[in-house]
Amino acid sequence: MKLPGSKGEHRLQKELATTKKAQSFYNKQMLDHLNPVMREFLANQEIVFIATSDARGECDCSLRNGPPRLGSCDR
Repeated sequence: MKLPGSKGEHRLQKELATTKKAQSFYNKQMLDHLNPVMREFLANQEIVFIATSDARGECDCSLRNGPPRLGSCDR
């Protein structure tokens, strides 16, 4: 199974003896989707910055703004 994160991240976890802690974070905290609580939180925000990066570290950040969409998470 391929772990999230970069080779450098995993190397540093090994050096600092935090691999087990990181694995727990990956298993319990990281999702490949927004859960209902996250969707509700985001729907109530007036401004959100959405940032992504690819495996090479190329990054992009976009601003989304406008009035909150209360109740929009029921879809």
